[in-house]
Amino acid sequence: MDPTPEELNGMLTIQGVITWVGMTEATEKAFKLAVGADGTEHPRILGVLSEEDYNEAVAEARVGEAKLTLVQRGQAKLVGRVCPLASGGEVTQEKAAEHKAAQAASSDALTAAVEGVRQIAEDVKLAAASAATAAQASGTEGPQVALGQVVAQGSSEQVPVLDGERLKAHWDAFREVYQRDPTPEEECTVEQLTGVFTLISRDRAPYVDFGVWGPSQHRLQRKLRLSGLQMHDGGIFRNVEIAGPPDINAWGDCYQLLVTALLGFRAVSLGPLLDDGRNIVRMQKNMGQRPGPFVPERCSLSPGAYGTSPAHA
Repeated sequence: MDPTPEELNGMLTIQGVITWVGMTEATEKAFKLAVGADGTEHPRILGVLSEEDYNEAVAEARVGEAKLTLVQRGQAKLVGRVCPLASGGEVTQEKAAEHKAAQAASSDALTAAVEGVRQIAEDVKLAAASAATAAQASGTEGPQVALGQVVAQGSSEQVPVLDGERLKAHWDAFREVYQRDPTPEEECTVEQLTGVFTLISRDRAPYVDFGVWGPSQHRLQRKLRLSGLQMHDGGIFRNVEIAGPPDINAWGDCYQLLVTALLGFRAVSLGPLLDDGRNIVRMQKNMGQRPGPFVPERCSLSPGAYGTSPAHA
């Protein structure tokens, strides 16, 4: 057992350490002679020695002609243990135990706090999903998503937010394919997933407008305008302007997010998605780098590229 802090504060000399250890007069005389001390030195003198040097000196100690007994060697070893403590060179066993316990308590507290935050977030998600499901079941109007803001610029339709069960199934399917969580660039918003699910649940090709679709950094940046003729009801063509990604890199970021959405709903297998992306990149390379916006503001998947609609799964 190590000395208490109060006892250590009183050990100002090697003699004070020897007295605390309780050496007999004969043992004390033999010990001092072996280490070359008279007892008035500060404990740090022995405290800075290596264990090998200290033990070598103690081994030469003799009481008369006899070597030190086990008890006497134990007392000498205890002096060597306490001297560094008295000079502040080592941490006592009690202090080490206290430090270890404090670290363990801090780690446990941090783990509990993280788990608490995770549980709160999960509870909030479940509560929101339950509220949306209850609102749909009761016929009351719950949170809505404007399709024109997430998947189709010209649409004025609003649809109910996707329920929590569908969202969980989507991300479970994504993790099944990638064996990891999505990166921030791959993570769709609830509104985006609602929009894509609405399209494919109606057996429509999963086209999305990249002028309103994409990671947050692309949705917020200024879009270049693409103009052209678009057929409307009655076969009438009208000149329209549509926002689109400014270059192939922005297009790629938007397309990767669409891959996340379609894979999670099991609407399109990974092969056609990769092929479609490569085709667009190849087309852009063949066209060469020219000024102006990158024209393909949508992906080119055909209706036959996707399988069973999640609404019918």
